[in-house]
Amino acid sequence: MPKKPSETLPLFSETALLKRKQALPGGLFLLSFEAPRMAQHARPGQFLMIRLPGWDPLLPRPMSYFDARSGRILLLLKPYSRGTRRIVELSPGANVRLIGPLGTPFSPSERVLLIGGGTGLAPLHFYARRYPERVEALILGFRTHPGETLLALLQKLKVPLILATEDGSLGVRGTVLDALEKASWGENPTVWVCGPTPMMRAVADRFPPECVYVSLETPMACGTGVCMGCVVERAGGRGYLRPCTQGPSFRLRDIRL
Repeated sequence: MPKKPSETLPLFSETALLKRKQALPGGLFLLSFEAPRMAQHARPGQFLMIRLPGWDPLLPRPMSYFDARSGRILLLLKPYSRGTRRIVELSPGANVRLIGPLGTPFSPSERVLLIGGGTGLAPLHFYARRYPERVEALILGFRTHPGETLLALLQKLKVPLILATEDGSLGVRGTVLDALEKASWGENPTVWVCGPTPMMRAVADRFPPECVYVSLETPMACGTGVCMGCVVERAGGRGYLRPCTQGPSFRLRDIRL
């Protein structure tokens, strides 16, 4: 099984220019920021904290990297709070403060099955784009057709792609669990799952616990391990882990999901 990298990774606080904003079906938004230093060092599985101008909201918001290359950071988000709504209300040309890369990257494995739902596809897309030769399949679930922009980005990935939509507008009709029925893979692959907690639990039940890693979409206040506001319980009640510094991905058997 892959182990977490132990080297010290660079951390930046960088003013980033919003270059492009695209509204996608299902309430999703794809944002592109010019952030050269961070784009150079970000790795799949890591995240950043985005701070808006002024003091509303007071706290920054954590976001997984959808992609990072050519001096640009791409974020995929769905507004669900005052802070995320303010982010998607930004117009191209606006400046924000990005803090990152934060968290521990995914450790590349030789045979990986990537499974995600909704905005949980962000770190999985980044991994598939960076390490296509290691991916057995990328399996994603949406409520409805994600739109031609996002679909084109997914189809550019050089990995087997299986999609499901609950309304049947694209791919398999149903959830990501239905899409799993259409996939094939070798014996006991390493499985990375990201998305809503009920979905991650249901997917994890299909595989041996020692093979499954989950990437948590946990609310955070600082992103650096100081506030202890994002902790997740260890399996067996043996204390807590901090997704911001020890995650956000964990071996399933090590935490109480």
